[in-house]
Amino acid sequence: MYRNDYNAVYERAQALERDLKEAQSSREHDAAQIEFLQRELQKAHQWLYAAQAQGSLPGQQQPLPRSNAQTALVLGVLSLAVCGILGPFAWSSGNSEIQKMDEGLVDPSERGSAVAGKVCGIIATCFLGLAVLFGVLLVATAAAF
Repeated sequence: MYRNDYNAVYERAQALERDLKEAQSSREHDAAQIEFLQRELQKAHQWLYAAQAQGSLPGQQQPLPRSNAQTALVLGVLSLAVCGILGPFAWSSGNSEIQKMDEGLVDPSERGSAVAGKVCGIIATCFLGLAVLFGVLLVATAAAF
């Protein structure tokens, strides 16, 4: 869940509280429904308390930190153009940034750069693997003669 989803969780908690009061006051008590609502309400409250501890309040959207997606892109392009050994680093860096974006830890606006860096890194890593395989085969055939 992204950090700026505080309002959505806050509204969800309020709706759960209303539903729980309604379920508890009805003539036909549904114990399973009440237990489910209590668990969901507890989860929402835990999330809200954690968000408050981080300093976010209802109505405030804290800006997310910038992503290092440009680094992944630069590494990916350099791995294709100059030095193939940078390919695995570009792949790892791009993958890491995409994961951080999915978890809501960094700004997702540069997702395209992270994906491009990851893809360039994958391609460069494949080329590097082929080059190493070719080198090994070349050495093996040279040693055979």
